[in-house]
Amino acid sequence: VFCRELYTYFPALCQFEFYVDHHFPNSKFQTKEQAKRALFEYIEIFYNKIRLHSAINYLSPDQFERRLKKAS
Repeated sequence: VFCRELYTYFPALCQFEFYVDHHFPNSKFQTKEQAKRALFEYIEIFYNKIRLHSAINYLSPDQFERRLKKAS
C-alpha cells in the first residue's frame, strides 16, 4: 500500500523494497543497509552468474566460460 501511493514520486525506493521482499520473504533486516548488502550479494553471487547476457550471445557467464574452455 505504501509503495503504491509513493511510486510515482519515488520509484527506486519502491523497487528496492519489492526486490528485498521478493527475494528474502522471511528475512527481518534490522537496517536498510543490511537489506541492501543482502540484495547486492544475491545479485553479484547468484543472479549475474545465471542471467543471460546479450553481449555473449544470450548465454549465462557460466555457459560462456564452459564453451570457451571446450574450444581451447
